[in-house]
Amino acid sequence: MNTYDRAINELRRPLQTLAYDDFAALQAQAFEGFVPNWNNLPTPEQILSEMPPDVGDDVSPFVLGSYRPMNSPGLITLNVVNLQQFYWSVVREIARRLPGFPFFKQDLEFLATFIVEKTWHHELFHHSMEVLRHLVNGAPYDLEEEALAVAHARRCLRESKWNSQIGRMGKIMYNLAMDIAFVGYAPPYSGWMNYDSPERLQAGIVDLLQPPQRIFLESSNVPVANILAGLIPVQYGYVDQIINPYPSLTRSLMWANG
Repeated sequence: MNTYDRAINELRRPLQTLAYDDFAALQAQAFEGFVPNWNNLPTPEQILSEMPPDVGDDVSPFVLGSYRPMNSPGLITLNVVNLQQFYWSVVREIARRLPGFPFFKQDLEFLATFIVEKTWHHELFHHSMEVLRHLVNGAPYDLEEEALAVAHARRCLRESKWNSQIGRMGKIMYNLAMDIAFVGYAPPYSGWMNYDSPERLQAGIVDLLQPPQRIFLESSNVPVANILAGLIPVQYGYVDQIINPYPSLTRSLMWANG
C-alpha cells in the first residue's frame, strides 16, 4: 500500500467505529461525543491562515504535507495528524453552514480522499516543478510556487470529480469542500486565485521557471507554457512517507489541540 492510500485509510479509520451503516445518515450532534473538542475545533480558515511554506529541508511540523527538494530522490511527506484535524474542521464547517445537514458514511469516506488528494497534488506539484527546473535550466524555487501548487491541486480535484471516488461524493458536500478547503490562505498561498484557470496556471508555471530559450521558442510558435504544463505531474524521482499515523482519533486531536 502506497503513502497516498495509507493516509486516506488513516483518516477513514475512526469512521469505522461510528454507530451507523452506509445507508443511514448522521447529523452534527452525533460528532459531539465522538470527536474530541468538536465544538471548539479551529476553522479550516484558521488552519490555512497559519500555514508556512512547505518546501525545504526543515519545514514546519504544522503543515499538512511537505516536499524536501531532490537529494536523489525528492521526499514527499504527509502529516496525518494535521490532515485529520483539517478533515474534521471541514466537516465541522459544513455542519455549521448547513444546520441539520445529513452526513452519510460514504460521503465522509470520500471527503477523506478529497482532503488527502488536495495535499498530495500540492506536494507532487513541487516535485514536478523541481524536475522541470533541471530539464530546462529554470529559475530556482520561489514562494510564488506555493500559489501555483494550490491552483494545481484545485484543478486536479475538479478533474477527479469525473473519474474517482471524489466524483461519487454528494454534490452539496463536494461544492462546500471546494469552497471551504481553499479559503483562508495567507500569502504566499493566497495568490492561487491568480491562477485559477488552465491558461493562467500554464502561464504562471512558465513565468516562474523562466526557461532561457522561451522567447526564441515562442517566436517560432512553440507553445512553451503548454508543453511544460503537460509534463506535470512528474511521477518519478521521489519517495514518500507518512508521519504521525496514529490509529486513535482521540490521541490525534489531543495532539493537534495541544
